[in-house]
Amino acid sequence: MLPSKDRKINFTDNLNQQRRMATLPDFLIIGAGKSGTTSLDFYLKQHPQVFMPELKEPNFFAYEAHSVSDFNDQETIKHYQQSITVFDEYKNLFIGAQAGQVLGEVSNTTMYMPHAIESIQKYLKNPKIIAILRNPAERLVSRFMHLERVNKVPNTTLEDVFNKESIWWKRADLVNEGMYYKHLSKFYSSFNNNNIHVILYQDLKQDVKKVLHEICEFLEIDTSYQFDTSVVYNKSGKVKNKAIQNLIGDNSKVINALKAAVPLVHSSLKRNKFLHSAVQKLRNKNLEKPNIDIAFKAKIINQIYDSDIKALEGLLNRDLSSWYQFNE
Repeated sequence: MLPSKDRKINFTDNLNQQRRMATLPDFLIIGAGKSGTTSLDFYLKQHPQVFMPELKEPNFFAYEAHSVSDFNDQETIKHYQQSITVFDEYKNLFIGAQAGQVLGEVSNTTMYMPHAIESIQKYLKNPKIIAILRNPAERLVSRFMHLERVNKVPNTTLEDVFNKESIWWKRADLVNEGMYYKHLSKFYSSFNNNNIHVILYQDLKQDVKKVLHEICEFLEIDTSYQFDTSVVYNKSGKVKNKAIQNLIGDNSKVINALKAAVPLVHSSLKRNKFLHSAVQKLRNKNLEKPNIDIAFKAKIINQIYDSDIKALEGLLNRDLSSWYQFNE
């Protein structure tokens, strides 16, 4: 849009525009996936002192040092191709930031992809890092349910999770993503530990207001802001009605067609808080908790994640014995 005639373009305007074009994130939410990062993204976007791009998961630091030839499975290749891997395009995500705002973004791949830390160090000085961790067995089951919901389940079953030759172990977003100590210990070795804030998913569920207050303290922004936390985003579960899922689900053909045909309209509707909240609530009502045997989830913890959890307890200085306990 051209400036109105009565607006004077001055040196300060130009400097502010250059600052916005050159600004990069002050903080990164690095995952884990299926652990509440989507909710954190929507909640933090409400805060007037925070700027986060409309695009969640640009995955720049995860993929910037990679090429298509680094990946073997088609889903990861597709994910790479849909992400932002060019620095100038990544910078442009933050052009809309205003003076005084704290800038951040969410990319779950940043936590576990090789070379992500090197890319962060290459472009950012010493960003604040936020990670939210969920019981890794629960996260793995939730990830499978999500893939099933969007018709992207790999050629496997849940029982194959114990087969180290299966896709469960070869794809970085499945078993590997839940090896939290393996990933986070590298961040603790690479960055100022005071700039790393780790949240447990169970705390987010039990007291979301407290968790958001602590995040505001960590980011050094107004802690008195009242967030609207009435909606849970990207909720896990099994679809009850496929017709509703096809109409308004997170892989809806109707929504995808609107996005492709008239992206500006799609973007405008997405920014409508009332409509967005209503759609999300309908999605959540169309999900039911999967009936996964608790003994099966306990087996995942004991046979796959046990040693990583114990090491993580030492790293975080926190008791994680609740991750060995499951309720029906």
